[in-house]
Amino acid sequence: MENHTDQDYRVNTALLVLSAVVRDKDSLTGGKAAKFQDEEIFLPTKQHTEVKIELPNYHFSGKEPRDSPDDRKKYREAVKKYVSDTLPQLNGFAAFDDENRYRINFPNGWYSTP
Repeated sequence: MENHTDQDYRVNTALLVLSAVVRDKDSLTGGKAAKFQDEEIFLPTKQHTEVKIELPNYHFSGKEPRDSPDDRKKYREAVKKYVSDTLPQLNGFAAFDDENRYRINFPNGWYSTP
């Protein structure tokens, strides 16, 4: 996640509406298919942060390694393949902050881009 504004951004994730983005016409889905792993997001002005999104109804059997960078890379590649194979229409996520009138886009990171 990247903050392009001149102000720090802090939000309780319970206040955000998180939707999946579907490839067909860039449509949004509702429901509780996805949720944030952390309770709060803090993002200083002009900075980046990593935000983890959980898909509680989909279970990847692998366990994230904490060992070598090579093991972590292999794990991420396996997750990308799982998402591509299991959720072919999923094209990322979008969160809505009603109070600030923001749409926060989380594009997919599992498809190769040219």
